[in-house]
Amino acid sequence: MYPPVYSRRHLRAAFIVLWLASLVAITVGSLLPSAVDGVGSDKLMHLGAYGVLSGLTWPALEVWGGRRLLGVALALIVFGLAIELVQPSVGREFSVADAVANALGVLVGIPLGRLIRVTLRLAVPPNA
Repeated sequence: MYPPVYSRRHLRAAFIVLWLASLVAITVGSLLPSAVDGVGSDKLMHLGAYGVLSGLTWPALEVWGGRRLLGVALALIVFGLAIELVQPSVGREFSVADAVANALGVLVGIPLGRLIRVTLRLAVPPNA
């Protein structure tokens, strides 16, 4: 028996769902009361969350280079900053260090997204 063949369209739809779930999780998690006390681990969580969001953005939105890549990266960085600016209205504190960790996560996610792209190109035939 052969394994099921997934088309690029199906995989893109899956990445869109994962991306939206990540976006919702980051938004909700950023606006709920903080459960993390450690300063270093908090920044790593910001970096990791925005790295995953950024990495999923590229295959979900099929953004691979040029101005579109820059525009989407800037939009994600602005989103991270906006979340930080909204936090004082829900009883949390604005943190420049968190905003920087968010931005660094976006930048770390770009090569992650490219790795996903290369992997998909190798694993899924163009006509599938």
